[in-house]
Amino acid sequence: MTEDTTPLFYESLTNLAWLAGVTDSGQPWRRLLCIPCLEPVLAAKQVANIDLLSDGHLILGVGPGGATDGNNRDFEVLNIPRSEKWARTKEYLSVMQEIWTDPKPSYEGRWTTSSRPTSTRSRSRNHMIWECARMERSIEIMAEHCIGWIPSFITPEEYPRLANWLRVKAASGPPARRPRPSRGRPSARSRRDSRRAPSRRG
Repeated sequence: MTEDTTPLFYESLTNLAWLAGVTDSGQPWRRLLCIPCLEPVLAAKQVANIDLLSDGHLILGVGPGGATDGNNRDFEVLNIPRSEKWARTKEYLSVMQEIWTDPKPSYEGRWTTSSRPTSTRSRSRNHMIWECARMERSIEIMAEHCIGWIPSFITPEEYPRLANWLRVKAASGPPARRPRPSRGRPSARSRRDSRRAPSRRG
């Protein structure tokens, strides 16, 4: 890829849904979602359903979105102020976890409000791993909502300081949510005959 080439990325949830239907791999799957650009109620349902169909192989990378450049214009296209991305990320993650873990979820926030139950196909678990955290407020959100960290785009010299900040926040802040893994979730493949999906390998 050169400076005058536009990078092409497939949409993450579509990729994961396709994988759930065509693979028997026991390896975990990870994709990154830009949380402020999502509709959190719909995204929570989609993620819970993919987690069910994949037999729990989903590991969800989440982040607030990158800085503005020539190819990163999603915020502008969706008319979402970049100044709101941190607040939206915190609220949307809270809404998604509420939907995954509460049989009758309700939530009231600046951008998402509902006092009526929102049903999902299954109760899910916390499989969110924060990616690309190199700022203190990233660490704060990660300590509250996530179960792991992919320290992308940081130098070896930055890592000890950020890792220590994460330990401090995780120990002194409000308890991080640890939703229980769903038990006895039916596999999409276990409900089928013994037929296997045809291989797509070339």
